[in-house]
Amino acid sequence: MAAVPVPDAAHLLGLRASTIWRRIRNGELPAHRDPESGAWLVDLDDASLQSAEDGEPTIEALIQRVADLTQEVDLLTQELRAHEQESAQLAGLRTALQDAVSRVRDLHAETAPYAASAAAGPRTAAEQRAAEEPASPVADDPDLPQPGSGFVDAGIRLHYIERGSADAPPVIFLHGLTGNAHNFDALAEHLARDFHCYALDLRGHGDSAGATARDYRVSTQVRDLDEFVQAIGQPDVCLIGTAFGADIALAYAGARPERVVRLIINDSGPELVQEGVDRVRRYIRESPLSFKDIDAAVDWWVQNYPVLRDYSPEIVRDFVGYSVRASSDGLLLWKFDPVLRTLDPLALRDVDLYASAVEVRCPTLVVRGAESDILSDFVAQRLRDTLASAELIEVPAVGHAPSLVEPEVLDAVDDFLRLPVAG
Repeated sequence: MAAVPVPDAAHLLGLRASTIWRRIRNGELPAHRDPESGAWLVDLDDASLQSAEDGEPTIEALIQRVADLTQEVDLLTQELRAHEQESAQLAGLRTALQDAVSRVRDLHAETAPYAASAAAGPRTAAEQRAAEEPASPVADDPDLPQPGSGFVDAGIRLHYIERGSADAPPVIFLHGLTGNAHNFDALAEHLARDFHCYALDLRGHGDSAGATARDYRVSTQVRDLDEFVQAIGQPDVCLIGTAFGADIALAYAGARPERVVRLIINDSGPELVQEGVDRVRRYIRESPLSFKDIDAAVDWWVQNYPVLRDYSPEIVRDFVGYSVRASSDGLLLWKFDPVLRTLDPLALRDVDLYASAVEVRCPTLVVRGAESDILSDFVAQRLRDTLASAELIEVPAVGHAPSLVEPEVLDAVDDFLRLPVAG
């Protein structure tokens, strides 16, 4: 056994020094640091040295070297593309961020919830009023329970909209990436007659606080949800999740099966269609940073989501209005953390959702838009078959994602949630 410096080892073995370092990091080559010089030395056995001294490398060694070089080229190409993409994103954001920094001190606490979490200190008077004042009702029916708005300290300050009687069975709604609790207004209004509805703003969305370390992973959101369930004092809950919210709901039901009595997974699953993921990524990264007024925001939404043209202008205006907030200079900004523009949606899915599905005990309703470019029919059926007790329903002529108030699915949701709870 001989201790050889990394450059010499690379020369002897006919490899690049970067390949030697990678093999050291992977534990494929034994190495140690020289206590005197501090240099790293590769421990080569006699067989390796003899092979190197024999002159011409073997065919096997050449094949391995080509494979190593090919892998290095692939890795370097991927890194280069990632750096180019990030550089373009940063260039596009730089001007807006510089402007934001110059006026951030003027922003009201209610219009900049990502500046600090609940742990940063006590609420301001304005924040306290926002927590106590009820949100405006979506419907004008006086017989419907009126919604309220509140906050929970779950390690991070989470905002939620609450409807229905406190004595009714609880249902928690989880929206998709860049969405907010108001995405479920129509469904929550419908269910509030018989259920205690909680529509949650995920961290970094709506009026909840943003993550301090760019942490929007599913596993972290599951911990947020666990803290939220404990904070509202509900031992057994029904979960309804759409898209990214469906991932969180499924992961939570697998991690805390004893707490979930009904589960609705809306247009997401353990595997996603790459084309749809790319579309979502483009939408998040290429959407405008701000709008001059609500009309401009509505125009952008309608152009990018033609399905909104089927709704009345009043409904579309309310929907878009809940997705933006006013800044001190009169512009409308998105109500989601700008950091989400730079993150890969797939990288946030750090939980094996098939493994989660195996652990789910409660009845589950899997909903898929028949035209979805996110959840394939094959994956939807596989998810249904993996779950212990599940039903699959497709919403015709709808893409990603169903609103769950379509006539074809609303009755199924009603019937499903009203099934008697076992035990």
